[in-house]
Amino acid sequence: MRAALIFFISLITFAYPPLASGSATNPSPIWGLNDVSILLPFPTMESQNVLLRADSQGSFGALIPASSYKTVPPLSFFSREEDYATLRAIGFRIDPCFPGLVEATNCRPQVRIVWQPFTSVPKGSPLNSIDAGIHTFYELNSEEFASLLRELQVLKEKYPHLADQLSPHAALSVHPIAKLEGLEGPFVRNLHSIFLKYIGAKKLSRLTFMLVRGPSILWSFGGFDVPKLGSDEPEIESMMIPRIDPTTVAKLQTFFNRSNGGDDFSRSEITPRPEGNDLFTLLMLDSTLIDPVKQRAEIVESIDSIFRIENPRFHTPESVDCVSCHVAGGARNFAFERFPELAAEASPAKFSFRSEWNLTNESPVKNNTRNLRAFGYFGRDAAISQRVINESAEVARVLTEAQR
Repeated sequence: MRAALIFFISLITFAYPPLASGSATNPSPIWGLNDVSILLPFPTMESQNVLLRADSQGSFGALIPASSYKTVPPLSFFSREEDYATLRAIGFRIDPCFPGLVEATNCRPQVRIVWQPFTSVPKGSPLNSIDAGIHTFYELNSEEFASLLRELQVLKEKYPHLADQLSPHAALSVHPIAKLEGLEGPFVRNLHSIFLKYIGAKKLSRLTFMLVRGPSILWSFGGFDVPKLGSDEPEIESMMIPRIDPTTVAKLQTFFNRSNGGDDFSRSEITPRPEGNDLFTLLMLDSTLIDPVKQRAEIVESIDSIFRIENPRFHTPESVDCVSCHVAGGARNFAFERFPELAAEASPAKFSFRSEWNLTNESPVKNNTRNLRAFGYFGRDAAISQRVINESAEVARVLTEAQR
């Protein structure tokens, strides 16, 4: 399967003439985590207007068509219309083979955008993020994806003085160039220009959402697929959440955690609960009820399940339910903190993701059990999940191997 994948990616990568840096006199470009998953700096009241909006126009139409967005539930305490107006594109990801790099079947090259609402409430207060979000998926053909890769590499080559910060050895974080220049700088402007060439309503294939209720204690997840691409106002249909009983009426999955300090799981609930393998429901429910003696084996297996869920060589976005994917990091860190002797019995060498790329998680809120963000901002802190880091490393590896 790996050989087939590299061959497929090679077709994409070399559908156009190679980059100058891939010539006989220069080494092939090396993709880093920050090349394939780009988190922009936290905006100010002024610089938020630089960020792409839901109604921004790409070459293929509006990035989030208003007609499609009407089906999305209100993300927060604002109205649906207010949420739409305050959404900003804070993160970009590229994927040569959605939904999974391991099997490499039916590869769909994609650009994905992470959106969050930003607001200042009460009026006059500093800008802050809302703990909700939208994730949009845009499908490209192989020629378009190859052209996108070339343009991103050309942009990167304009910053040779930042080579160390952009190398495969750099941890995934707020993008170094955007952080240095600010949102008003040429890097972000050029980045937007590049992505807008390839995306828009006609390329939209999926839209997922996370809505929040209360002060980050209840979250609901869901999504919509676009059965037929190519329309300026695409028709959408509810997405089936993996590992959830398909006969359930609600097309949402909800997680409730009353933890005060964000260091445990208090009177939590998952509705509907996932079914199948690699479950760690025990760790996500009321942590005061866990018996480390009687439930020793289940705790250890739960930790191993999280390792597998965070490992893109075990699971794809199509094989894990929303809550399990978003809560995995907090649950793993909680288990290591609360049950260190049991965590030592788990099998990271067997199940956790390994890579030559830097897998360090530098997010200051990675241990917060009320932080369910995969890629974006929790309050004003950058929030990056281990699953996103691992996926980014796998994408960077595949692109690098294909261009060597």
